[in-house]
Amino acid sequence: MRTETTGHLLRFAVLTHGGIAPYANGVHIPHLVETVRTLSTKADVEAFTLQFEGKPSGEYSIGNARVTIIPLEARAPLWNSVRMLVQEVLRAHRRSRFHLILGLWGFPAGIAAYIASRLAKVPNAVSFLGGETADVPSVGYGGMLRFPSRMLLTYLARHADQLHVLSGYQAYQLQQRGIRPHSLFVLPFGVSATRPSVSSPERSSSPRVLVHVANITEVKDQITLLKAFDIIRREVSVRLRIIGPDHRAGYIHDVVKHMGLSRYIEFTGQLTHAEVQEHLRSASLVIQTSRHESQGMVVVEAASHGIPVVTTRVGLGWDWEGLGILVSDPNDPVQIASQSLKILLHPEKYKHRVHKLIQISRQMSPEAFCDQIVARCRLREDGST
Repeated sequence: MRTETTGHLLRFAVLTHGGIAPYANGVHIPHLVETVRTLSTKADVEAFTLQFEGKPSGEYSIGNARVTIIPLEARAPLWNSVRMLVQEVLRAHRRSRFHLILGLWGFPAGIAAYIASRLAKVPNAVSFLGGETADVPSVGYGGMLRFPSRMLLTYLARHADQLHVLSGYQAYQLQQRGIRPHSLFVLPFGVSATRPSVSSPERSSSPRVLVHVANITEVKDQITLLKAFDIIRREVSVRLRIIGPDHRAGYIHDVVKHMGLSRYIEFTGQLTHAEVQEHLRSASLVIQTSRHESQGMVVVEAASHGIPVVTTRVGLGWDWEGLGILVSDPNDPVQIASQSLKILLHPEKYKHRVHKLIQISRQMSPEAFCDQIVARCRLREDGST
């Protein structure tokens, strides 16, 4: 594939420790898969992904991108994953030169991309997609929490040729630590630009449905969610639907029973991306209670459907405060409930916010993300010729 302005072939290596496996065969993150697919329409893309289930190595395709599966035993040292990613990328580079090596997440893929690029003498880009910038000691979460990972990620942030973060919130977290990357870009994930336009329907039926989409983990803070919901349901007729896999061995289910909320709350477990969208479209309100988010993709998804959002002041909650969503401090169920009741009791006052959310979310798309990566690589290539 040749770029429109320069006529020369751009070839990218994309490294990840997961998220782009076929849906029925490993961890599948829809917006990550769509990003790889979109990037493959703009450049020659070869992706390399680790598979921790010990399954055989192999290849498959995402759009025009070739994907190489690198098997890794679950108990293998993490640095083995870096070594294997570097080896595979350099082997492919010897066959046909890469113009950019992109690592998705800081470790292991980001550090592998950095090492491989230095050995291959080509530029690198690293995307911080998760908890790399986080430090949440109350739940033991974050790449900045412990010394070894903090030093590794700080070095990577400062020395990567390009560092991508998903939100201004992440950039602010780096700034607060005195970390000044060589070249920092805020490149959020988004919904497909081809998604049909929507109008926000009236959602006045009773009981109204509140939707929460997240893995059930401590950092997503479903305890605060339940406390906030217990306040909300005493004021309005509502039900809560919690969508996402349970990583706390039924603990949150037990808390629901102990609080006497079982008849008000539904757990769906993990759903397909299409099923999640159906639940979002029928929601009266989306509530997120995370202690940390790099972005908060469900906020973008809800906004694109014209659904009101209440979220904590992390990720896009930090970026979009005052632009269409209502925000709360983390770990504050009273404030989250208060913000939610503003919308539920007076929905007509927030219609203008909903329309603003739709407009903002439509500016974020896989196309925009990939166009930025290609444009910056093209600029560097043109400058070196």
